Amino acid sequence: MVLKHIERDPEYKRLLDQSLDEMAPYVRDREGGMTEREGFIFLSAPGSITRSHTDPEHNFLLQVRVTKKMYVGHFPDDETQQLILEDTVSGGHRKVAWEPSDPRLFDLHPGDGVYVYPHAPHWMENGDQVSVSLSITFAT
Repeated sequence: MVLKHIERDPEYKRLLDQSLDEMAPYVRDREGGMTEREGFIFLSAPGSITRSHTDPEHNFLLQVRVTKKMYVGHFPDDETQQLILEDTVSGGHRKVAWEPSDPRLFDLHPGDGVYVYPHAPHWMENGDQVSVSLSITFAT
């Protein structure tokens, strides 16, 4: 289950802004600065898997409750990357039908987080309890 656009709540907006304001100086002069600050809360069922996909924004995934495994990889080749990105920006779905190559495992525990760069192919595996994660995102 996903609670989308939590930044519409004043307290969550304050949390997102406090978190992202610390990073804003590092992206201010790059790619148009930081825009479209958004937040999402993910409640993941025991044993659930979020299949391989890409997201168009910068993402800080923060683990709040229990554990989750996140894998971040790469496109298998330049041609596949180009096709997926063209499809995504044209309104296509962000899921990919293959496992990302050279995946790096992030074994997330409460208090851990991982940065996922835009369009990085990734997937998640939940442990044996309900997981709670907070995703803080922005565009440039």
